[in-house]
Amino acid sequence: MPSPIKDTPDKRLEQFTVVGATVLAAVLSFLLIGHKSLWLDEGSSLYFAQDWSHMWRELLGSESNMWLYYILLHFWMRLGDSEAVLRSLSAVFAIATVPVGYGLARRLFGTRAAAIAAFLLAVNPFLIRYAQEARGYSMLAFFVTLSSYCFIVALDTNASWRWWIAHGLCTGAAIATHYFGVQVALTQLLVLVAVHHRRLPWKGILTSAAFTVPLLLALVLLHRHEPARIAWIATPGLSDVLRLARLAAGSRPLLLVYGVLCIWALILHRPSRAAEPLSPGLYPYLYAAAWLVLPTVMTFAFSRLVKPLFVDRYLIVSVPALVLLGAAGLAQLPRRWMRLPVLVLMLYLSSRTLHWWYLQAEREDWREVATFMQSESEAGDGAVCYHFGTERPLGYYLSRQQSTGYTPPVLGLACEPAPPTWSANELNTELLAQLPATYRRVWLVLHHDLLIKDPPHRTIILEMLDSNYERVAEYRYPEIHVLLFERPDPPSLPNAEEQLKQPTDTKEQL
Repeated sequence: MPSPIKDTPDKRLEQFTVVGATVLAAVLSFLLIGHKSLWLDEGSSLYFAQDWSHMWRELLGSESNMWLYYILLHFWMRLGDSEAVLRSLSAVFAIATVPVGYGLARRLFGTRAAAIAAFLLAVNPFLIRYAQEARGYSMLAFFVTLSSYCFIVALDTNASWRWWIAHGLCTGAAIATHYFGVQVALTQLLVLVAVHHRRLPWKGILTSAAFTVPLLLALVLLHRHEPARIAWIATPGLSDVLRLARLAAGSRPLLLVYGVLCIWALILHRPSRAAEPLSPGLYPYLYAAAWLVLPTVMTFAFSRLVKPLFVDRYLIVSVPALVLLGAAGLAQLPRRWMRLPVLVLMLYLSSRTLHWWYLQAEREDWREVATFMQSESEAGDGAVCYHFGTERPLGYYLSRQQSTGYTPPVLGLACEPAPPTWSANELNTELLAQLPATYRRVWLVLHHDLLIKDPPHRTIILEMLDSNYERVAEYRYPEIHVLLFERPDPPSLPNAEEQLKQPTDTKEQL
């Protein structure tokens, strides 16, 4: 393994840099962390993690992805179940990614690039976004970064075999957090074969694989149970790749800056014709570039040829590579007066995107929906949801309302995925037919109702409710559509005095 770029670090300055970047990441990760409502997937995290026995039934039956995150979240929830507490586990992993990224950049590119990378990671809008989400994506970013660090250290000829064990454990943890951890493991293997094909460290590879492969095989066996979980993913196009690049950088201007810096880093260290095809000086840049590009390319090709899997947040695995390679390019600018303005510009552009995320970005607001329904509900009301899992965040917020009013029960009209169709939006017609005899008023909550893949189901629901109820109100929220149906009162019978008076009036008319 080649030595990093030579520079003479000041230990105190180095420690100050790491601490400062980590504190900055902590401030940005926890800032307004409970401000936004939980969204659909966060409701699923709560659903899986809150009950230990139920969680294991789900993990072994239908939801084998992200299981390590759910287990940790289960114990984390002993601190509470508010939005801030639920999301703070993700914030902790996002914060921990910063010092690990610093250490990795220092091994690859030197302390100057490491200091830049630490601050760019701390303000990266994509990482901060998922630091404030009760899902396992920041945890995935942490483990793939730690896996890369262990991989680079393990390749050092003087490194202990314990680093290969650590690499296997971290890679296994990344895969147990999300299947896309496999992408980084494949990238490491491909780079290893390309560079060391004549002298592969077989003992180290097999040592690492002994901790990773059994877990991967177990997850593959469990994965056959959950085709419905990814049935919603569309086949990607080039516009999706560009969108991913923009999100990973933070904005279009930031993507332009990162692109220039990454190209500069690769061109500046392009080997001469007389050099080896893969010279030692190029190795760190080769690994960072492969880590940045290959997961996206492999996912795009698989999505086009086999099954769509291209989702922006899944490919957070490559975000640390983008930051590291951009930091390397910035560190190699020839003049100090050039480096500082570019770094300040990148920090400023990141802060603009973060400001938008904190205060302006619209998300599905289940908290507002639940508050309104609670205030308007009457005894005898029921709430039904059509889109699998939407009853989870809605039920969470209804159960947390402090009002002494009536809280309607929340039921899901979408069936649990089951063979042979494995569709997550199969309609529970039996429950639908029971509504008129059970509830005087029905709140129908539709999530992404214009995007449902089977529109006839929506038509069936509305026709059935319209035939038994009157549609009395309709409310629209971002990505949520709420309709209120009320059963018409039967025609009232005349009272006794009116019944006696009616014949007299008739005679008078005659």
